[in-house]
Amino acid sequence: MFFRLASLVLAALLFASFSSGAQAAKNEPITARVIGGTPAAENAYPWMIALLAKYNGKPTDEHICGASLISSQYALTAAHCVSGGGQALPAELFDVLIGQNRLSASTGLRVGLRGVAVHPKFNPDTLEYDFAILKLDIAVPYEPISIASPIEAFLYAAGTTAKVIGWGRTDPEYYVLPDKLQEANLPLVSDEICTDTSGNGRWVDPISMVCAGTKAPPGSNSFEPDSCNGDSGGPLVVQSGGIYKQVGTVSWGFACSSPRTYGVYGRVSSGYDFITVKPTFPPVPQFAIGPILSGAPTVGSVLSVTNGFWTGDPVAAYRYQWYQVGTEFDEFGSAIELPIVGATTSTFTVTADLAGLEVYAMVIATNEGGSEYALSNRVIIEVDRELAPTPTPAVIRGATAPIVKGGGKNCSKNSCTQYVVVDEGSTTTGVSNVRARLQITVPGKKKKGKKTKAKVTVSTVQGNKFATTGWSFKIPRIKNAKYRLYVTAEDSAGNLSRVIQFRYNKL
Repeated sequence: MFFRLASLVLAALLFASFSSGAQAAKNEPITARVIGGTPAAENAYPWMIALLAKYNGKPTDEHICGASLISSQYALTAAHCVSGGGQALPAELFDVLIGQNRLSASTGLRVGLRGVAVHPKFNPDTLEYDFAILKLDIAVPYEPISIASPIEAFLYAAGTTAKVIGWGRTDPEYYVLPDKLQEANLPLVSDEICTDTSGNGRWVDPISMVCAGTKAPPGSNSFEPDSCNGDSGGPLVVQSGGIYKQVGTVSWGFACSSPRTYGVYGRVSSGYDFITVKPTFPPVPQFAIGPILSGAPTVGSVLSVTNGFWTGDPVAAYRYQWYQVGTEFDEFGSAIELPIVGATTSTFTVTADLAGLEVYAMVIATNEGGSEYALSNRVIIEVDRELAPTPTPAVIRGATAPIVKGGGKNCSKNSCTQYVVVDEGSTTTGVSNVRARLQITVPGKKKKGKKTKAKVTVSTVQGNKFATTGWSFKIPRIKNAKYRLYVTAEDSAGNLSRVIQFRYNKL
């Protein structure tokens, strides 16, 4: 079973090189076609989108997948196009291209993304519920496609003529991506035939998937209409009542135009509630422009912190918590970091008991979609030897806040799960939120005697609660990558725990 996106490496975090659409067009054979299809007419499908890669924040012409506009600011694609280990990848890794048939043209719009949401039931191993929603930075002036609803089961009748559209491979024997948008007609296949062992067998989930295509006769050299690599995420549509209705998203297949199996598509009616909800995406802190401390790091001076730069939907409010880094260490060898009681504004007056210690600030940004945090740089408070205070017993600051303790981790082939325990401490208000930020650094590679820059991404990892106080965080495994996972907890009164940091050189 393989995905029908431009590169399998993308699913692991977009750190591979792709064949760009513009470059592929130069090498395109005269007989090139979407397998069994033809070039699409100009402006025939105003809702068709190309998903393109960005590297280190810079646009490229590297086509990854297809997508479809479902409202003025939202698009639908396949989850495997924009996820790693089942988790949504950062929106800043992608652009969308809409309003043009040729990838090399400049007649449409190229727009960045504000957020990426993966269907909560998406399974990266079986590709069940292979749907993702993209929120564009701006509303675009193009007509959206209508989505098949659960009550429109007639659209999926076996034998119904459907149309697949995309910039995917044009020949099953050669890895060539066309410059011009292609289309092909193919029949929908009944669930009974597709789930039979002579079709795609046990791999197909008839609830979240639908099959389409025609098998070539055994021994035939002809190629039947089918989607292929690079078409992933693009629409499978049916005409009904004079308009196009999207019934599927290109998902996977055992081969392109196989004489033994059919192409498999995400059945959009099964994800209708998820697809038609227009989510607000929480703020996402950007690693390169994080919060910065300013002010003299001396006793009695005032330190201040900037908010940093955030993507996602606009921030509605900011909150702050200042921390001290002590001289004691936990069982993992990390210095114990504690929230400073009462230090909850963007400015902080340094007190004498912090002399010689590191301090930093946490900035928490919130909107209707949720909240995320970012950490500032650290400064060491200078010690005035003449005015240094007489040592006093250490004060445990933030004693009422939750307490985060490290646990073990468990790894599979594609991901690792880190476990933590969150105690309520002395608070009685209960833990309301456990957050984790994941920093992944992939070393550069040597190319033509020069080493490329390391690639760094920072993203949110969704915590899953289990038992009474346990939480787990799933981390994708990437070859040679180094990881840092920062976990903190918050109670209902707004008290924040210290930040516990996990470092992994390799998983």
